[in-house]
Amino acid sequence: MESTVTTASSIPFSMTNGFPSSPTPPTSNEFDNKNLTSSNESLTITESRDWSIRASPRALATINPIRKIVETMNLTPNPEKPFIPLSIGDPTLFGNFKPCDEILDSMLTTVNSSKFNGYQPASGNEEARKAVAEYCSSYGMNVTAKVGKTLIN
Repeated sequence: MESTVTTASSIPFSMTNGFPSSPTPPTSNEFDNKNLTSSNESLTITESRDWSIRASPRALATINPIRKIVETMNLTPNPEKPFIPLSIGDPTLFGNFKPCDEILDSMLTTVNSSKFNGYQPASGNEEARKAVAEYCSSYGMNVTAKVGKTLIN
């Protein structure tokens, strides 16, 4: 059974002096006893489920005015130019911000080495400590990667 689900971004709100005012949260939690799954940019209710955690009234009242504008835009892309999604939220969702080949090669080499597959020492990896110490030593501070005891009073 498919049903339409009201999301927090579609909760009605009013405008005050040209700015959106806080919407009144729903009187009941519209997401109770529903298991939502995402499929091709749509939400579908697939089964009943008892949720023990409810969204807070503040979370239910949260709106994103920019999302409302983007969701209502009815633009036809120019077929001669590549489509550039606005990527509201996670900018990597549509493949934006791809890492350069050097980063990917370094990650692949590290993963294939099996050198870092287990737990690292509680004091941290020495190479990582050195990199952090070097970075923090700029600005006139002398930070070392040496492991020592720290006393907290």
